[in-house]
Amino acid sequence: MTEELTYYCGEHVFLSFLKSKQLWLTSLSQSNDAAEGHWMRHYWLDLFKREQRLERQGAALCMDTASHDRLALGVCFSEERDLLSQWRGYAADGAGFSITFYREALEAVANEHPASKLQLTKIAYGYQDFEEINAIVRVLHDAFGEDARLYK
Repeated sequence: MTEELTYYCGEHVFLSFLKSKQLWLTSLSQSNDAAEGHWMRHYWLDLFKREQRLERQGAALCMDTASHDRLALGVCFSEERDLLSQWRGYAADGAGFSITFYREALEAVANEHPASKLQLTKIAYGYQDFEEINAIVRVLHDAFGEDARLYK
């Protein structure tokens, strides 16, 4: 596991961080990555066979309702200190800044505020993170599977 995590940002966010010494959480629905969250939704729905059309529609409705009723906030870090795609996507097309933190320090901040339910969680991307994705799918199934089957 990487000991350091890097946060890429534009100049306004960087200046705000220097002044306030705070990182702000943002709604994950406003992420720079338009596909964030959609891939997992489609992966889970694809587990319902095409002939299970009503169950699939029920699963989609359950997930959409749950995500609409809740606000997920986050701040994203990279395990890579100098990655071109991060500079382009998050640091003003390469004109911004990167700030590197120690993982242990970020975990300590989360642990110091248990009421906030802060978690430092690795994001799963695609099939290369198969085990993590299947764990998330099990949580989705436990939460929504029965309701999806009952949907009519």
